[in-house]
Amino acid sequence: MASIKNEEMLDELAVECMDLQVAIAEETNRSKQKSLILKSIDIICSTNKFQSIPDFQEGLDWFNVSKPLTWKEHLTGSLVLIDFWTYCCINCLHVLPQLHRLEKKFTQEDGLVIIGCHSAKFTNEKSSENVNAAIQRHDIQHPVVNDLNNAMWSTLNIQCWPTLLLMSPTGVPIYLVMGEGHYDEIELVVGTCIEYFKEKQLLMPKPLPIKPSAAPSSQFELKFPGKIQCSNYDSADSTTESLFALSDSGNHRIIIFNSSGSVVHKIGQFGVAGYKDGTFDEAKFNCPQGVAWLDQKTLFVADTENHVIRMVMLEQRKVQTIIGSGAQGTDVNGGNSPLQQAISSPWDIVVYKTKNMDMSFHEDDSQVPQKVVLVIAMAGTHQVWAYFFEETIWWRYQVQNANTVVPIAGNGEERNRNNDYPKQASFAQPSGLCLVRGTDEVFIADSESSSIRKMSLVSGKVSPVVGGANNLMNLFAYGDVDGEKYQARLQHPLGLAHHPTSSSIVFVADTFNNKIKRINIQSNHIQTMAITDEIGGLLTFNEPSGLCTTPDGSHLIVLNTNSHELIRINLSTLVASKYQLKWPSEKINHVTGPPANVTMVLVPNGRHFQKGVGRFELPIALNLHEGVKLTPDAPQKIQSYLTRGWKFDHFDTQKLLNEGRSSISVKIPPGTSEGEVTIHFILLLCDEKDSSCFRKEFGVKVDVKFINGSMPDATIYIGVTKSEILIR
Repeated sequence: MASIKNEEMLDELAVECMDLQVAIAEETNRSKQKSLILKSIDIICSTNKFQSIPDFQEGLDWFNVSKPLTWKEHLTGSLVLIDFWTYCCINCLHVLPQLHRLEKKFTQEDGLVIIGCHSAKFTNEKSSENVNAAIQRHDIQHPVVNDLNNAMWSTLNIQCWPTLLLMSPTGVPIYLVMGEGHYDEIELVVGTCIEYFKEKQLLMPKPLPIKPSAAPSSQFELKFPGKIQCSNYDSADSTTESLFALSDSGNHRIIIFNSSGSVVHKIGQFGVAGYKDGTFDEAKFNCPQGVAWLDQKTLFVADTENHVIRMVMLEQRKVQTIIGSGAQGTDVNGGNSPLQQAISSPWDIVVYKTKNMDMSFHEDDSQVPQKVVLVIAMAGTHQVWAYFFEETIWWRYQVQNANTVVPIAGNGEERNRNNDYPKQASFAQPSGLCLVRGTDEVFIADSESSSIRKMSLVSGKVSPVVGGANNLMNLFAYGDVDGEKYQARLQHPLGLAHHPTSSSIVFVADTFNNKIKRINIQSNHIQTMAITDEIGGLLTFNEPSGLCTTPDGSHLIVLNTNSHELIRINLSTLVASKYQLKWPSEKINHVTGPPANVTMVLVPNGRHFQKGVGRFELPIALNLHEGVKLTPDAPQKIQSYLTRGWKFDHFDTQKLLNEGRSSISVKIPPGTSEGEVTIHFILLLCDEKDSSCFRKEFGVKVDVKFINGSMPDATIYIGVTKSEILIR
């Protein structure tokens, strides 16, 4: 039989696999299920109707490996599962935990190699720096290639994100699934294939050049911060001190600070992903995003990758789950009891307070009690949901019972459909919300349609504001164009904030355009804000995803997510500055005070400085003394912070921990004469002598100067004992 061309064979394979999936689902006997799989694989391999796929293009950037992977050198002899993904896609993100689970069950030694083929939807996603940030944010450990121009996608005629393609040890496609939610099926197929190819003596895995990609530079304490909200909506609320809640998503915790920037609460275990209620120190989150204040004492959190909503009680210093079972759901109808209702990737939340919408007359309307409704951007099912804390007469005279959690808009289809009837509307990964009190509307950052939309909280009507396309099926109408309504173009916006003193203004974090924009919601016109730094240069953001105003409307605080920092913008002058939080010092096993200072002098064209390419290396040696050892399997944190304008190139922190030596590689602008590199360590250690365990937190600030002259030893030596830190 003649081989089918690359662009046609996956179409035929997809049809065959869909038939096989139906047959497997109808058969409950596992042995018979495996027989169905073996029959399908045997036909593919014996007839040679599908040809081996080619290697990835040369010159692409690879991550988590030290060199590009090829069939001849690395992959022949292994089952290879390619995950075609893009990091904006919620369905792709849902697949990542399943791949991690699969990697634990079937290792490379067992014969399974997983490769992420990043095939960008948006222009911003083509950047290898941004892909690497996504790899770090989602803790992806398998090899990933940035297929810059989607060459492999086009060669194989891939149709959608995510697509999982399984290849035989000779590189022939043998199984394909599209979309999410196929873990049990994939595990069965992979396990069966491993047995089949072992018996055929074709499974002979080769060692891979695994080398984890280093984490990007970050601020001392923040990592990929997601959302921020102030406890006071405007100055009329400011009878009490304003508090700001921030989701420190990459560190899996919530930070609360006051108007002077002093951190007053750190909620959740730093750097430890998990799901656990309890005290602030006991609680665990998993990449939390949206935060919303009920009052000064109560905060709600969208715990996104745990698929739950949590309530934080500040006075009791406790965290409690109020919505969600802890497992990702696919339900688009809701209505189950709150803790049994499985939900999917809640990304943002707002608190709405309303009187019953029953048209009843009251002599003193101010005495009518308000009902609390928590509005939820449910990115995973492309809907807007709500939680009713008490019985509420809702729009169109619907009675919502107390403790009801249901979708209030969106039918679950991923589209950009506006409609007077909210259940007939469709969204495409709603990821940001803001409430406009004066009009009783919630504005929605609909990220995958690259549009801003609004929903009336009185009638449910869903309307366009700016961006996107008039064609409800077109989710590729993105760009960077100011203007009105459909003439405007955005690129995957994630954050919104209403101006408290100018009712017609809503601010937008146009995330993948790396800009902050302003919408006049009366004219539906959006304009880029010309924000400058303190020396007058135009400020470029790095995937900003959250923002909020101060209650008096004087400043806008932006979470510059991929730079791990807060930016504070004066709205009168549009001058921005970095907003440094004031962190409380730890009382136990914490080295207090500023980071220890070391001066490093580099000579152009010397051993550690390459002037022509604008890059230098900072060698570091870490020595543990007197029986001190790293605690096995405990999370160790090493983060670096650079002078603005410098860019992190490479830092193998795992090598530093395992071997005691590594180097930070930094890219710098032409003409640079000096700057700073700061390294922050949080080490969990044990003493071999008495088996005690303890924590050491300290910083090293390196003043880097470039001069002509002799080259000194530029290695930074760090010694750690149980009682002190030695730095020279």
